[in-house]
Amino acid sequence: MMIDPLDLVINYLIADSTLSTLIGVNIAESHEYGTNWAPGSGGVSVTIDGGQPEIYLPIQKLRLEVLCYGSTYEDAFKIYRAIHDVSRTTERVVVHGADGYGLIYYILPQSGPTKMLDPDLGDMDIIIGFFECLISEETLTIEEEIPN
Repeated sequence: MMIDPLDLVINYLIADSTLSTLIGVNIAESHEYGTNWAPGSGGVSVTIDGGQPEIYLPIQKLRLEVLCYGSTYEDAFKIYRAIHDVSRTTERVVVHGADGYGLIYYILPQSGPTKMLDPDLGDMDIIIGFFECLISEETLTIEEEIPN
């Protein structure tokens, strides 16, 4: 069974202590601000934005669009920087998701940050970044329980 790569990435980001200090669990799998978030609170939206198919190996090389929301530019950039820092340290990480355990080989930045304002959210600041990730399609069989 193919594992859900977006679920793995989001669970991995939620587990990062620096990022969770900034946004709690405000991470959405969509192109827009989370519907259950308090107005003006910081958050992250992550979506899959294509990728390069692998014909011979059971892996997925995906492009991620990451939107970092903050009440100010500085707040949004702190969130982006935390995700950028996570991406620089990700190397062969086992993550628990809804489909079981999966393997993230890497998450790497593919663009610099882009600043935007969202008029629908009262001109809330957004930093957009694109990242590439490589994830095994197959669930892992784990003999011992691995902490999240």
